[in-house]
Amino acid sequence: MVRVSGDEFVFLCENLGDPGDAHLLVRRIADALEEPFELPGVELSVTASVGVAIAHHDETISDRLLAVAERTDLINEVGAWVLRRSCADHHDWRASHRGLALDLALNVSVRQLLAPGFVDTVASVLAATGTPPAVLIPEVTESVLMDDARRTQLVLDELRETGIRIDLDDFGTGFSSLSYLRQLPIDIVKIDRSFVADVDVPLGGGSILAAVTNLAHVLDLPVTAEGVETRRQHDEVRGLGCELAQGFFYAHPMSATRIERLLGQNGDGTRHLPTSTGASSVRVEAPAPSAR
Repeated sequence: MVRVSGDEFVFLCENLGDPGDAHLLVRRIADALEEPFELPGVELSVTASVGVAIAHHDETISDRLLAVAERTDLINEVGAWVLRRSCADHHDWRASHRGLALDLALNVSVRQLLAPGFVDTVASVLAATGTPPAVLIPEVTESVLMDDARRTQLVLDELRETGIRIDLDDFGTGFSSLSYLRQLPIDIVKIDRSFVADVDVPLGGGSILAAVTNLAHVLDLPVTAEGVETRRQHDEVRGLGCELAQGFFYAHPMSATRIERLLGQNGDGTRHLPTSTGASSVRVEAPAPSAR
């Protein structure tokens, strides 16, 4: 459930048995809202107007609702909510686990990044939640340059000036990738999962992964290998010098409550590959405003 405006809420339900299940759910929600509640000296009742939109079972509902939000300004509201909620959760985790280095990576869509006031929104959320700018890592893909390269450069520069770090996501899948490393204010390079998938294939992803890792290191940029799903891939990307990694080998997507339990169980909750200094930290991937 998400609140989209003052008195408007949206329930997104997947894997319903048939359209009738949706109507049963709506009836239960309406009945619950009609229950009277008491305020000092008065009893109140409310009613709700409910609309239902149903997609066929062979459609990826969440992705379609997002791929629509992305084409409209709604993605800005969704993205802002994700930012606020992620920073609030991050604040709670840091309060519960003091001394733990905890990064927060957040996917940012093209439309959201280039929306007027985006940098101000980020700054206000950081201030309101007490989140240090250095722990927030917006992740942008090379595709952002296809829309407005100059404007993108300005926005990223503004973000960097606040102390925020920038992650270039899905590196290697776009055009003129090498020039982006030199032109953009990038702090971390995340290599696309397609190269990790065949990292142990001769002349395959491993060769490209090694080349990009070496290039990034020459530019003094750490590298994240995404899509690590097996111990062999973990060992390979570690051997190639990737400082960071993410993928199902370490964890599947999970709720904020599950992350809290995980941090409590694991002590330092390490999710990064060990660095040469032996430091450890946690990298929490926030829910993406674009499909992921």
